[in-house]
Amino acid sequence: MNSFEKPIVSVWSGILPDTPPCEVIDLYVSLGYRGFELSREHLKHIALSDDPIGYARRIRNYAADVGFVIPQAHLPMYDLVAGEDFERNVDILKRNVEILHELGVHYHVMHLGKGLVPAPEALRPMLEDLRVRATAALLPAYQGTDAYLCLENLVANMRTSSELMAVIRRLNSDRLAVCYDTGHLNQNHTLQSQAEFVADCGAYIRALHVNDNDGIYEQHLTPYGHGLDLPAHGTHRIDVDEILRALKGINYSGLFNFELPGERNCPPEVIQLKLSYLLKLGEYMVDRMDSM
Repeated sequence: MNSFEKPIVSVWSGILPDTPPCEVIDLYVSLGYRGFELSREHLKHIALSDDPIGYARRIRNYAADVGFVIPQAHLPMYDLVAGEDFERNVDILKRNVEILHELGVHYHVMHLGKGLVPAPEALRPMLEDLRVRATAALLPAYQGTDAYLCLENLVANMRTSSELMAVIRRLNSDRLAVCYDTGHLNQNHTLQSQAEFVADCGAYIRALHVNDNDGIYEQHLTPYGHGLDLPAHGTHRIDVDEILRALKGINYSGLFNFELPGERNCPPEVIQLKLSYLLKLGEYMVDRMDSM
């Protein structure tokens, strides 16, 4: 690789879900952050305001005034694959996309389907058709824009690169991309390694959720912060260097974004301490990536 543009270190804004977005920006700037992923909690906060588009414009201008960027955001988690009220939910999501366009967000993270238990093998072809239908319904909101709908790998749906890329290749749209979640993939480590996923998705990866778990439960915890793998108990941690090496291999330069809801159940002053640590940790990980 001839050059490597270091990603901006981010902690998704949902670590402070009840704090208004501009106040979160103020805190992040005071700690040295240059950007974040806007969480679905904060997008809902904007969407439920009296003037969502106007509010989004004010947040965008406020961020610009303090030199802060919001390149990535998480859409609401409606199930467009197996859920009810398809048209209603598509309409709600499109209104949220309009808000993100006004905010100037380029990468919109989408959970395509829900569930904790994978579907039986016999239903996979039907599920793929439903995923394509759901994604196609949202694509008109992206035509003529510079934004991307980023499909995220999940625990029970869209588990591997092949499931994600099957949808993207069938639709053949230049507005589709991938959000790579390290923790979700760790729960499916028996199906695909982190390195294989990143190599297969390649340049389609434009958004990132960095987190860890024990390979069993969706814990969303900080990397390096937990015990060793305990195969006898069925646990499995992410291999941080494998992830960094894989991201360097595709020259990833989007947000280096921590998504850590498992870390936010603590007093506000502890959240601030964690944010200070996470900035240093992210900078360490990005520098380590650069050196590989």
